[in-house]
Amino acid sequence: MPKNLNRYQALIQKIFFDRYRDGSTEFEFAREALEEGAAELGFARVKNLGDVPYSFRYRNDLPDVWDKPINRGVAPALPSTPPAMPATSSPP
Repeated sequence: MPKNLNRYQALIQKIFFDRYRDGSTEFEFAREALEEGAAELGFARVKNLGDVPYSFRYRNDLPDVWDKPINRGVAPALPSTPPAMPATSSPP
């Protein structure tokens, strides 16, 4: 019997199903996919989008849906840090 998913698990699972193709060894998603996925699932806005991938890297287990692909060599590459911010010039 499948266990109930928390909000982050449901969201990352939706992104997985939206982007994974059989035989793929990786897939990417942009930050906007988290916002769009949350809205499509009827969740309130996720205030800290960076916490979704962070939570799976350090605190939470991925949903069971990834067990089969992971066993075939498809492991999620969840970033540990957000992308670098563009350089800005210092004020004079």
